[in-house]
Amino acid sequence: MSTASADIPIGRALRILRESLGITQTEAGRRGGPDHRTLSHWETGRKMPSLRLLMQYLGALDRDLCDLQIVFDQIKGPGRLSKRLRTIEQRLGTLEGWRLEMTAAAVSAEENESCESETSTKTLTAS
Repeated sequence: MSTASADIPIGRALRILRESLGITQTEAGRRGGPDHRTLSHWETGRKMPSLRLLMQYLGALDRDLCDLQIVFDQIKGPGRLSKRLRTIEQRLGTLEGWRLEMTAAAVSAEENESCESETSTKTLTAS
């Protein structure tokens, strides 16, 4: 985790999002989020979560980055997404692109293996 006093509005957005669901910091921890001390640090801006921890926390609340962005826009004004959230969105886009590339490569490899085995079978049959 990194210190990020400039990102206090993100911490505030995390708090507002959690409170809008009517749950305490302790309850959020029970749902799979961080413990109440860590969440307090995030919400006050003393520390900011890593991408993995942020996604885990939002998932525990059954929310996503879009929900956090909506709250953030209410605090800062529309279109004023913080640099931190932009970075997270970019990383997620990169991850999604990487997953798509890996899936395409795996499918291509499977198709190649299938074609090679068919060719071997035909060669053996022809001999």
